[in-house]
Amino acid sequence: MSWRSVIDFDGLTSDEIFARLFLWWFGPQFAVFFFALPGRPTEFLTSIGYLGVLLTALVVWRDADGVGIERPWMWALLAGLVPLLGWWAYGRRRASGSTRDIRDYPGRAPAVVRYLHSFWGTRLTLMTHLSAEECARRLNQRRVHWTSPGQWFASQQARPLQGKADRRGFKLKWRHAMTRPGLLTQASGRYESRAGATVVRVRLGISTFDAIFVVTWLAIAILVGVPGALAEPSGFAMIWLEGWVLIGALVFLLVRWISRDDDIRLRRLILEELEAEESSR
Repeated sequence: MSWRSVIDFDGLTSDEIFARLFLWWFGPQFAVFFFALPGRPTEFLTSIGYLGVLLTALVVWRDADGVGIERPWMWALLAGLVPLLGWWAYGRRRASGSTRDIRDYPGRAPAVVRYLHSFWGTRLTLMTHLSAEECARRLNQRRVHWTSPGQWFASQQARPLQGKADRRGFKLKWRHAMTRPGLLTQASGRYESRAGATVVRVRLGISTFDAIFVVTWLAIAILVGVPGALAEPSGFAMIWLEGWVLIGALVFLLVRWISRDDDIRLRRLILEELEAEESSR
């Protein structure tokens, strides 16, 4: 994936298209904020904001017209004038044929558990003829570090993973554009040698660190916010408690929704990359 993907959306996922349109819409404003000289008039800053809207609309119009999407002018107006929702809608429309089917697998946890249970997990046992070193090499070829600036332009289809992998095991998450890895579903695994083959013990679910973070968030609400709210039911402490709990719940549910099918994607990729089969042993 090259810098050309900022303009040409061929082969991009809907997440990546959303990120590119975010860059076009906010990019001029970010540039002015970081590089403009002090004392610029308000009118200048406002016009820069309008430039972002115009650039987003032009990029979408060019892309939609180039691939034959009906009414490109309508998609251009939607992306330029309705940020976030318009970008999401065009990403879904443009990448509609580039994603693979998402299907459940045996033993998958129910949706309510995956959304609300911070300690949920599904365990798999895989068998492969590859060595642990070869498994790590193959997984690392599909991985990009979450702190790397290249993740903005690295193809999600070519490198969909973030995390770490070595000869002892791996801790990997699916890479989503503009989403930090916290609270996303993780595939963690370790290797065992057995009779010339490699056994891979895999767990799909929220990582222990993320689960502890959720519990800590709730503990602060209970131990700090509740006593304060009881002492001052109509004051700042009550507002603080409500805001703390509400923000935490909204972030948790949003990220879990973004990650809703990651366990399927991770399981499928690991099976394919490691040339593995599921085992009951």
